[in-house]
Amino acid sequence: MLATALSEKRGLESTLTKLQEELQEMETGLAHAKKQLADEMLMRIDLENRCQSLTEEMDFRKSMHEEVRIRLVMPREKSVYISSHTRLCLVGFDLFNSSTN
Repeated sequence: MLATALSEKRGLESTLTKLQEELQEMETGLAHAKKQLADEMLMRIDLENRCQSLTEEMDFRKSMHEEVRIRLVMPREKSVYISSHTRLCLVGFDLFNSSTN
């Protein structure tokens, strides 16, 4: 009976040691997974911030490009309007003069 109890005790101690080793491995794995998760979250936040910055920069550049385009196109449009208007007036004047002569 005593021998059986000692044998059972050794078996239980062996099982306990194995379970403690498994627990330690799992805790190490959990700590590694938590660190990896934190690193991934930081990377995601960094990428989101960079994406936001690039979007804002792109919007700013679009705005600047549009402003420059307007400044360059508007004088041409006015010039075309003035030229067309002047030509129409001159053509009308020529027609008026030719009909009166």
